[in-house]
Amino acid sequence: MLLSNFTHSRQRHRSDCLIACAEMVLNYLGIDIGYSRLRELLRAGELFTPFSHLSRLEILGMTIVSGDLGQSTIFESNIANGLPVIAGVRTLNWQHWGKLTTEHAVVVVGIDRERDVIYIHDPYFTAAPIEMSLIEFMIGWEEKDRQYAVIRLTPPED
Repeated sequence: MLLSNFTHSRQRHRSDCLIACAEMVLNYLGIDIGYSRLRELLRAGELFTPFSHLSRLEILGMTIVSGDLGQSTIFESNIANGLPVIAGVRTLNWQHWGKLTTEHAVVVVGIDRERDVIYIHDPYFTAAPIEMSLIEFMIGWEEKDRQYAVIRLTPPED
């Protein structure tokens, strides 16, 4: 299962991986607020942007479901409902990162349990989606306490 019509964005600053991930998800949901405005809204830092700052997107009428210690089923259930998942990771032994290990954020857009692969949009790279081993991904996700966030439009009240 792989989300289609997902547009890739690259991070513009070294510390902007979470900003670029939020931009990708918002664009997928039909919301375009601009990269600079998103940096302001999420209070992007010099070295990183805290994962918890995603909750500030609620100002835009979004619902944010996030947490730590997520289960891998969170990817299937949300993707089945047409929602990508932002994951906080550490790039420990990730092939496409070579020997570089860093704290990072990526967007999960697909998972194939039969082939044991996961599909991510990694804002550090141009190519997307990147297919990687599910085990390789899970090790990096575990290193960041299985952080996740799902952004969705808040349904209007009746």
